[in-house]
Amino acid sequence: MIEKIEEFILRIRYSKSPRIFISIFLFIIIITPGIYFIYLEISSDLFNLKFGEFILLLLVAPLPVIFSIIILVIIEPIVYKKILILTLPLIYYSSLLPINGYIRDLKYEDYLEKNLEFFEITTKNLIENRWDLIEANDYIFDKLKIRIDGYDKVNKIVYFYITGFIDSCSGIAFTESNHYPKTNGCGRINLWEKLNNNWYRYAAD
Repeated sequence: MIEKIEEFILRIRYSKSPRIFISIFLFIIIITPGIYFIYLEISSDLFNLKFGEFILLLLVAPLPVIFSIIILVIIEPIVYKKILILTLPLIYYSSLLPINGYIRDLKYEDYLEKNLEFFEITTKNLIENRWDLIEANDYIFDKLKIRIDGYDKVNKIVYFYITGFIDSCSGIAFTESNHYPKTNGCGRINLWEKLNNNWYRYAAD
């Protein structure tokens, strides 16, 4: 049985046409999860990030991708091409993360721009002590169906919760002094990206 498998592998390895066909097929298997990953990000919005589909993709995709890479390495007779087969998928998938982040940034920028008036009214009245936290929360929820995640009176930072998952949260923050906080009510700040003037996109866990 093992001898037959080895014979089959050698036949494919040194037969150009079937090797090319199999390589193309396996290459499609390798890149498809990445394309679907970006598609999920593009097709979702800030309030529907399709967490279930993302998690399912992360659970299911690695096995066929790894299996395809192993097969490609086995059937490829040239050493430097074997190295390329092993390294290119790593480069490909690592490049998807900044692309995903860029798409997410565009969504936040667009959402902030469309609703800036409501955000500014809320922060102005809260920081100038015209409204308390409950009144500010009621206003922004009535207008945008979101809530205030926290308010740092000392540094005058207002956090607007957009979405979250289990023990993490993310959203839009206003800081009057452009102060970079280390923590908020949700936990440690791990993302703080400028969107517009004193407005930032944040994530915490």
